[in-house]
Amino acid sequence: MEIGRVIGVYGRNIVKISVPDHLLPEVARPGVYVKMAGADGSTTLYGMIVGFNMLDELYRRARIIEELEGYEEFRPARNEMTVHITGYLSGQTVSKGVPILPKPGEKVYLVSKEELQSIFDKGDVSIGVLSSSPNVEIKIDVNGMCTRHTAVLAMTGAGKSNTVAVLIASLLKHFKNPRIIIVDTHSEYIPLARISNNVRVLAPKGKVTDLIKAQYQVDPIPLEVPLWILGVEEIYNILGLDPRATKQRLYLRQALKTLRVERYREKGYDLTADDPIHFTLEELKIAVINAGGSGRTRDRSAEDLCLKIEDLSEERELYFMTRAEYLEDKFSDYAKKTDEVKASFQVYGDFARSLLDPGLNIIALGGLSSEVQASIVSALLRALWRIAVEQRFRGERVATLVVLEEAHIYAPVGWSPSKQIVEKIAKEGRKFGVSLLVVSQRPRELSQTLLAQCGNLIALRTVNPSDQEHILRSMEDVTRDTVESLPGLQTGEALVSGPMLPLPALVKIFSFKEVFHEELGGKDVDYREAWSTEYMTEIVIPSPPEQTTLVETNKQKSLLDFNN
Repeated sequence: MEIGRVIGVYGRNIVKISVPDHLLPEVARPGVYVKMAGADGSTTLYGMIVGFNMLDELYRRARIIEELEGYEEFRPARNEMTVHITGYLSGQTVSKGVPILPKPGEKVYLVSKEELQSIFDKGDVSIGVLSSSPNVEIKIDVNGMCTRHTAVLAMTGAGKSNTVAVLIASLLKHFKNPRIIIVDTHSEYIPLARISNNVRVLAPKGKVTDLIKAQYQVDPIPLEVPLWILGVEEIYNILGLDPRATKQRLYLRQALKTLRVERYREKGYDLTADDPIHFTLEELKIAVINAGGSGRTRDRSAEDLCLKIEDLSEERELYFMTRAEYLEDKFSDYAKKTDEVKASFQVYGDFARSLLDPGLNIIALGGLSSEVQASIVSALLRALWRIAVEQRFRGERVATLVVLEEAHIYAPVGWSPSKQIVEKIAKEGRKFGVSLLVVSQRPRELSQTLLAQCGNLIALRTVNPSDQEHILRSMEDVTRDTVESLPGLQTGEALVSGPMLPLPALVKIFSFKEVFHEELGGKDVDYREAWSTEYMTEIVIPSPPEQTTLVETNKQKSLLDFNN
């Protein structure tokens, strides 16, 4: 169907077209696809309408409507539209790129629904439908998504969590043995455990686990991340030692070198202060005191640091780090058969491998501070990376997708203990089979290095100009016209581009609730309903914690047991 003519060509891929009034209903909305011949007459070019410039020419020239007679009967108009050329027909398939531009005056045609369906039906899993053609399903190419990393960016309430949930649930449904890890910063993806038997939820024991049980009726597997598994920067972060605490950072690093390096040097090990070598909190405090001097020359900073370590050990919500009972028992068992260094690495390896079992592992961290979350994620990703590198050297790849919810916490513009490993995976993960799906509602606070490595973009409504500029600067397959269209997107509507699709597309993402009959945990409170119902019958007051007695036979199992 012919809908207009090319009236101008700008730059490398921007075309202006003119459309008559009677055909406006076919094209007067963003995301409509058109096609035209290239200047050679044999190449078919595909483009998406991204901008509009529609003028009433008679009004523009006369300026004052009242002076025009018969204005209601005669209204000459100029309808110009901006088209972003995104691909061309190569044989029987559509390829990205612009090998040649069209000539001004070239006829422009509307791409039919049948042709669109043939273009977008070559992927693996469906995530939604074309906004401009609701009968056309959008299927993403999983290899294109995972080998080039993906960014899901949106403002609060635009449908970001729904998009991620639909994508992950579709992968679980389509593939027999996917390997996916979700860092669930707000514990909102737990309902995924109810749609598949191939999902495991890990959460620290205590209030986080109790909340998940009460809200979702899901019994999480206890997550333990012993302090001795953490690296130097991660422990700095847990203890709140910012760069200004130079003495305490120095004493802690020296203490860790003593516990991890010096006491095993004579046994032939070449270790670093970041290696996961077992130590107890008491050993750490003694090493800190020794690093701070003795007697009258002892530095008060070392004593203050010991108090911080003591406070850390007494913080109930961090018992999964300071009193990791199950992994301590595993270490003791291994240490009876070998030395402490090998026993430490065996526990560390068991912990890392357990996260790589096929299926979906949800690391539920809702309720923990962002500092603790960043240190935990850094330790988990470093463990995963060690395994991935080792497997690569053996000629195998782990083929794992890591979903980082609220990624600006873990790879911000500024400093975070997890930033280095996240950026390392972003730059090198493709070679080792580790892919990232980074999710953020604050693109301007997200590392530009990380965003630049994301070849795929799923952008929902984004209004903040700083966020738009950050996206434009960081991602190569994005134009200014595209970014400026993001505020006009509806809730649940996304601009999807990158190797995961043959052409960029404006997609209406499926509703997770409607397709999978479950509701995510991050939904907004319905104040209208809450304020219209009766007053709640009971206000629950937190009860004082009771002392727990450890009974060997009643200990909770860990993820390692569930995988055996």
